[in-house]
Amino acid sequence: MTAATETVLATAASGPAAPSFRVRVLMARRELVERGIEIHARPFFSAEEAEAFATAGLAAKVRLLGRARRAVLQQVGALPGRTVMVSRQADFLPSLHLERSFVSGRRLVYDVDDAIWHSSNPAAGGHRLALLKGSRAKAKWLAQRATMVVAGNEILAEWVSAYSAHVEIVPSLVDAEAFPARTHTDRDELVVGWIGSRSTARFLRHLESPLDRVASRLAPRRVRLLVVGAPGPPIRGVTTESLRWSEATQLEALTRMDVGVMPLPNDPWTRGKCAYKALQYMASGVPVVADDVGITSKVLAEGSAGVVVSSPQEWAEGIEVVAGDAEKRAALGEAGRRVVLEQFSTRRWGPRLAEILAGG
Repeated sequence: MTAATETVLATAASGPAAPSFRVRVLMARRELVERGIEIHARPFFSAEEAEAFATAGLAAKVRLLGRARRAVLQQVGALPGRTVMVSRQADFLPSLHLERSFVSGRRLVYDVDDAIWHSSNPAAGGHRLALLKGSRAKAKWLAQRATMVVAGNEILAEWVSAYSAHVEIVPSLVDAEAFPARTHTDRDELVVGWIGSRSTARFLRHLESPLDRVASRLAPRRVRLLVVGAPGPPIRGVTTESLRWSEATQLEALTRMDVGVMPLPNDPWTRGKCAYKALQYMASGVPVVADDVGITSKVLAEGSAGVVVSSPQEWAEGIEVVAGDAEKRAALGEAGRRVVLEQFSTRRWGPRLAEILAGG
């Protein structure tokens, strides 16, 4: 292993456990260190502050924001790194002061994995005051000043290309070696799994009618909806099990899933998503059923790793087809795992990301 020779400062308007920060900044740490790049992570919130902020009332949120922002501003000038990687944006407030402070005297690599310029769209599922974050203006400002913009997919790259001539696509990555391969068997219960956050859990309501139909058609075989990261909806004829997200519960859930689902409406916000739920399922050899939105079909290798659907009827039919027998699920799962290893793994992309962060 090569000793780290370059420190890169990394930040985002989140805590260290936020999905985007983990995936886009921390996931490839091992590969980066092997190539002489050390990440110094300084997101807006500490882990404790992020957890408190998620459950706080409005007044407490304001106090937490103010305290955390003052702490970052006091530290930023002394933080290590001649290069800073900003993921999405650095601050929750519309002012560019914090972004300017991080960028001052440093080379900027701007990373974007969501269409944050649509974050005030109700479909984004954020706070009703999301417009006040100024995400569209921040994305434009950061893209214009970056020596390189790293976009999670082609749709995002097209938008930021209006503000930067230096845009490269690096997909959201999976440490495939950390995911145990699912062994599929035919059982009396079909486990339909979903991993995500509260902001996207509302899309599970789109599966109420399809799963009701699946449960009716598969009876007496039981159907379980296993939800990780948010409360799951009650569905007639289906047992809903909800687990709080952690790396351990995520991995344990993936060993139980027969099918992984990714329901999404089709709108400007969701079309910019990087299909990360599907990639997690695929990394574990779990076949996927997902809405045909944005890059989903491409990620699923045009159906070789699962079923792409566009209507409630297709959802029910897709789950039934995949649920049919263990041999079919195993074949789809093996194809999906192969796609992740070849196209979306940290081993595949770590070298290029190291070059970008080092200035190459």
